[in-house]
This record gives sequence, structure tokens and C-alpha cells, in this order.
Amino acid sequence: MTFDYTMDGASTSGAPSAGKIILNNSTQSSATAMHGDDADDDGNSLDAFFTAMSSVTSSTKGLVRVTKKSDSSAFLVFEITGVTDVSSSYWQLTISNLAYSGTAPFSDADDVLISFVMNGDKEIQLLVLMVRMVLREPQVPREPQVPRVPQVRVPQVPRVLKVHRVIRGLKVIPEPQVQRVPQARKVQQVLRVQQVPRVLQVTLVA
Repeated sequence: MTFDYTMDGASTSGAPSAGKIILNNSTQSSATAMHGDDADDDGNSLDAFFTAMSSVTSSTKGLVRVTKKSDSSAFLVFEITGVTDVSSSYWQLTISNLAYSGTAPFSDADDVLISFVMNGDKEIQLLVLMVRMVLREPQVPREPQVPRVPQVRVPQVPRVLKVHRVIRGLKVIPEPQVQRVPQARKVQQVLRVQQVPRVLQVTLVA
């Protein structure tokens, strides 16, 4: 959650004015306490939020990031280990620095954004948050997802069945059969030769 506040850079202790925060060290990155009014610049009460954070059972209650509203490159990041309601007018956060852009990146009356992340009982949540938010490690851009190609169902082609259909009334002409040529038989004809009578030669003697 992020809230709009104003940095009170002239003070290092005591109750902050309406909508302001105070760090207890002029070297802001070395601060061990943050005093925050119970309402932000817009008049929104943070009592319920800080009460919920104070009830976290983990030793680390959460993280707070302070950023200059006009220049996001100026920041401080702290771990929160204690949350105390002081005289019902402001809250004191016990803090320990984790990261910073400079030892004193804010001036008096700077408009700042305070972003809180409340920790749960699982330390892994804090670890992930520190990697992404505190250490400001650049995240690897995700590869664009390739749109899924819709599956097109190809209709099954019906099998072609070979059907022999009998057409009634159609006269089927059988194929002509080749007639066999009868083999020539050898006919032996017995020729009877008439015997020629012998001619008798007769010699007449005179």
C-alpha cells in the first residue's frame, strides 16, 4: 500500500506535523526510527493499517520504501521490526536500512510516497519482496506467449466400399469364345492299281 506524505527534514525526533514523517538521523540511510503522523497528506487515517502491522508475529513486520514523488530514483528502503502507537497521535516504526540511492536523498518539505508491504509468517514472502523491490533487481521480461493455434478437426473421409451392384433387366453378353480349329486328320487312301495284263509277244514262224 502506498501513501502520500511530506518529509520533515528539519527534525530528527518528536511528533511530526499532520501528514509528515520524521527520520531520527540526518544521515537518512542510517535512521533507526521513523515517526509518521496517523494520517497522510490527504487526511486518510492509517491507524487500522499500523495496528494490523503491529500484530504480525514475525520478527520482520514488513518493508517500507520512501520515494521522492517527483523523482523515483531517490529512495530509501527499510526493514520494519517494530510498530508502536505513540500517544495516539503518531506511529513509531523501528527500522533498519536495506537499500538507498543516497545517504540523504530527501530535503525538508519534499513530497514523498511511502509504500508498505506487510510481511506474513512465511519468510519466503519477504525474500521474494527483497529481491524484486528492495534490491531493485531488474526482472527478466517474459517472453511473449505464442498464441495457440486452434485445433481444426478434419472430417473423416468415409471409406469407399466397392459394391458390385446387380442391375436387373440388363443382359450380360458373354465374351465370345474362340472356336478350336479341328486338327486335320491324315487320311490315307489306299489306291488300288489295276494290274495291266501282260502282253504276250507271239512270234509267227513262216
